[in-house]
Amino acid sequence: MSRPKRFADQRDPDYAAYVRTLPCVLTAAFWRRLGRSSPLGEPHRCAPHGYVEAMHVRSRGAGGPDRGNLLPGCPKAHAEQHAIGIESWAAKWGLDPETTAGWIEDLHDGVPVEDCASPQSAAPVPATDSGQHPERDRA
Repeated sequence: MSRPKRFADQRDPDYAAYVRTLPCVLTAAFWRRLGRSSPLGEPHRCAPHGYVEAMHVRSRGAGGPDRGNLLPGCPKAHAEQHAIGIESWAAKWGLDPETTAGWIEDLHDGVPVEDCASPQSAAPVPATDSGQHPERDRA
């Protein structure tokens, strides 16, 4: 006998499957697909695994549903999000996860998305001569 899934009312397997078809949120390819300017100063380098996971902005345990609450991320990005927490992870990469998850839902639903910067991602963090991002790397 199988156990019932926890938080079954918050799950949307079809929507989660759609999010997993998108490129990792930390890549330029994701932002091109979304039709927006990338807020990333330097793109994340995904491991060459070829798959993407659906990352929750707000966990199911905290009441977060799948729809409008998922970001696509490679396993490296997803592990980092869990290791340092969503707020630190978002600050490190200059992302507004709630807004970005909403744009993904709009893309899924066929709603046109205007190209405007989110409040957190108006400008990328400038790189130093070494190519490092001191403000981002402190988080």
